[in-house]
Amino acid sequence: MLKEFIKNQTAVSCIVLTGAAVGLIASIIFLINATTGWFAGQSVNIWIPLCSFTAIILAVCAVIFFDKITQIADLCVMLAVILLGLSVTLFIVDRIDIFSEVWLIPIPNPDTQIAAVNTAAAGIIFYFISIIALITASFSKKFIK
Repeated sequence: MLKEFIKNQTAVSCIVLTGAAVGLIASIIFLINATTGWFAGQSVNIWIPLCSFTAIILAVCAVIFFDKITQIADLCVMLAVILLGLSVTLFIVDRIDIFSEVWLIPIPNPDTQIAAVNTAAAGIIFYFISIIALITASFSKKFIK
């Protein structure tokens, strides 16, 4: 069954699954960034992982169940892009104060603060890669052979 599933996939479905995997990595980076180091002990914005995981589920379901939900598969991918865009926007808004402190104010910063900024920047970049992959895949209608 798995061999048959893999054999029926096209490049577009691989791009969607890759975008979902990169989105999962971005969510994990956010959760690590929000719970350790400089942000340890602070509250976590639950909307970011919630939107991210919902987008990942939508993208994976669009590929796995494409033959059953052909009519709404494009809608699932588009909704996944919107949810990932919301996630990255909220991530940037949550971290804008620390970005401005490290990059704009010329004072010596603690190592944990610099590490938090670098980790947040990596998470934001992964979110953008995921969004670009899903947008690229949405221009094709053929998810399976």
